Amino acid sequence: MWGTSDFIYLAKKRAKMVSSTLIRAFSIDSVWTGGAEFRSFRQGGAGLASCSVFFLWVCFSGGPLGAQVINEVIAQNSTQEPADIACGHPDMIELYNNTNQTVILGRVSLADSYFLSDCPSDAQPQFDSTTAWPFPPNRSTLGRGARLVVFCDGNATQGTCSLHAGFSIENNGSESVVLWGPQQADGTRQVVDRVFLPPLAEDVSYGRSPDGAGGNNVSIEDSPESFTFFLPGETTFGSCTAIAGVCLVPGQSRRHCSGGRNGGGSNLAPLVNRVDQSTNNPAAGEEVEMTVRIRDDKIPAPGNIASVEIAYRVRSPAGDFSEEQVVAMDYDSDFGVRADTLTPLDLFSLWTGRIPVQVAGARVEFYFRVEDAEGLSGTRPRNLCHLMDGYGEGVGPCDREFGPAANGCVRDAEDVTCRGGSVKEGEDDDGCGEEGGGITGERYIACNARSTYAVGYTPRAGVAAILVNEIVASQSNLLTDPSEPPCLPSDACPVGNPDCCRRDEDFVELINTSGQQVDLSECYLSDSFFDPRRWKFPEGSVIPAGARFIVWLDNDGSKCPDPTVSVQNQPCFWECPDPNIASMQLNPPQFHAIFGIDADGDQVFLYDSEANNFGLLHGFDFGQPSEICGFTDDVLLNPGRDIMTDQSVSLVPDGARSGQFVVGDNPTPGTENSGEGCDQAVTFRRGDATGDGGTDITDGVFILNYLFLGARAPDCMDAADADDNGNVDLSDAIRVLNFLFLGGAAPLAPGPAACGSDPADDALADCVYEANCG
Repeated sequence: MWGTSDFIYLAKKRAKMVSSTLIRAFSIDSVWTGGAEFRSFRQGGAGLASCSVFFLWVCFSGGPLGAQVINEVIAQNSTQEPADIACGHPDMIELYNNTNQTVILGRVSLADSYFLSDCPSDAQPQFDSTTAWPFPPNRSTLGRGARLVVFCDGNATQGTCSLHAGFSIENNGSESVVLWGPQQADGTRQVVDRVFLPPLAEDVSYGRSPDGAGGNNVSIEDSPESFTFFLPGETTFGSCTAIAGVCLVPGQSRRHCSGGRNGGGSNLAPLVNRVDQSTNNPAAGEEVEMTVRIRDDKIPAPGNIASVEIAYRVRSPAGDFSEEQVVAMDYDSDFGVRADTLTPLDLFSLWTGRIPVQVAGARVEFYFRVEDAEGLSGTRPRNLCHLMDGYGEGVGPCDREFGPAANGCVRDAEDVTCRGGSVKEGEDDDGCGEEGGGITGERYIACNARSTYAVGYTPRAGVAAILVNEIVASQSNLLTDPSEPPCLPSDACPVGNPDCCRRDEDFVELINTSGQQVDLSECYLSDSFFDPRRWKFPEGSVIPAGARFIVWLDNDGSKCPDPTVSVQNQPCFWECPDPNIASMQLNPPQFHAIFGIDADGDQVFLYDSEANNFGLLHGFDFGQPSEICGFTDDVLLNPGRDIMTDQSVSLVPDGARSGQFVVGDNPTPGTENSGEGCDQAVTFRRGDATGDGGTDITDGVFILNYLFLGARAPDCMDAADADDNGNVDLSDAIRVLNFLFLGGAAPLAPGPAACGSDPADDALADCVYEANCG
């Protein structure tokens, strides 16, 4: 648990990496007066005396609340017992009566009944009879010292057999769970207990230790002292026994589910996740800076976190991988430890490290590793193939459902999955029936390959002509997927069913800018900076000269490993026939990828084949939609600050590799992009090769190291081109040093004193100069 000596340091937010504002403090060491900077706070000590709008503490009115508490919660349950009567494993809540009196939670009169509900963590709970779930009468009694389990999935039919609340629980830490007391004389209901939840991994629960610890309404600040985590196999939701009463599920009886005694809990392994990178397409001699976000069940700062590292290896142009090397990542003490207002128990810190410069033609493979003070560790990517028992170097990646065996992937002999066709009487779709209707050993033991990037890659002839030209991340009726059947009234499609009437899918338009056909076989399309293998173009993916072609980002493609297997014997996650078989015959061809994209920020990248180091051909990152030219920055029209439905992100001028991606209201799939880009006045200080905002001896040395020692290239080549001759060479270093020490001429306009634009039209690429130009 968190110790009283732990600190949280609050600083100005780094908007590119997080959109959070700091919400939590423990005891106040210095008062935040609402200025530009947050102050530091320490956990422990006296609590706050009253509610504060800044810190979202939850205060409740006085009066007797009783000691019925929410004792344990699981929000992403897959295997933890007890199962419901259909062999499923829904979310669960366990209640505990820490008194010597029996409490009747459900009565015939709803006014006299207790209710359960979920509530956003950043809001005061408001009772709503239309969404809160009432405990049913005659089977919701909580004896003294007893524990009662409620399934949370909204299944009304199973609710006649055991307790099934009308809601499920988010596992991302954005919700709290509330127990409401009976209606009071003034018509209001008192909050008997409220539990704030942290992010919960699959099959991990969050509960009090020991049972009932902390009493009613434990605050956010005190939650870590009263609650702990229970790993798979440690959860204590107990078991269910048959009782008298009506159950509307045929062949089943009514059940009462009671929990078990909570243990001491466990330390969770820390989590690491990449949140920023300097590039995924470095030039020769350019280092790659990475920033990761670290989460832990303790405060994720030095002391609790022992180390954060980048482990990498390099394949030389000759084709041999080096031994794995490690670079340490540095804790960002200015950023400190924060939590988002929406997820107040999700604490995180930032750490930054750099993979050193490499030569052109090299390929770098890497992963992140974090270890806490107790010796538990985590990686990103997780479940790395080369670290897993039974696998090793040269294996993977291995998808859970599709492998493939060609990657060295091994079947999971213990897995049982559903059938694609109708099941026989007595069987159900996941093998839980009396006769067992599932298919055994079809899926694979999943694992991930290291992340990767190519160094100094130049797109090869042919595929260099293919560009990402237009992206539509959400549409209503712009373009219809011809592989999907029409939506008919007789379909009776339920709201929210993702597999029903899916004709308006996300898509990306690519363009062949050349006058020759191009074969994209073995090339990849991905929504990841460093995982190019997300979806591979099928064999025979030939693009006609000048063609604009659509790739549907619908998670439909390449999901039929063997079309000769009958529908009745196919696993239910197969989708046969593969829609690519028919769509590739269209003119121009269309394709269906195995992933989708998000309108609130994502990426689309086109990568070369593995034989060509997965070199980056083209793509666009719209992870921060508000920073894109043409973004609709209107809180009424676009409250979510996303790419809006039926908007596109289009390349202008059309098909121009050096063009600009622009948000537009009139997408043009299949035709030329229209519109204009935003002004992109590039300003910089001439002579500031390091990009630190000034010109000194380090700039001259930096240029020399780049030219003669293989050090990384300047981020802004124009800034290093001191004599403005269109090249970075020895004369630039000499000019900078002569200016500084021999009274020589200053670097040419805009010069070193102030930022400005380049007056010359040269071959050096426009740069993003991030030094202070204020």
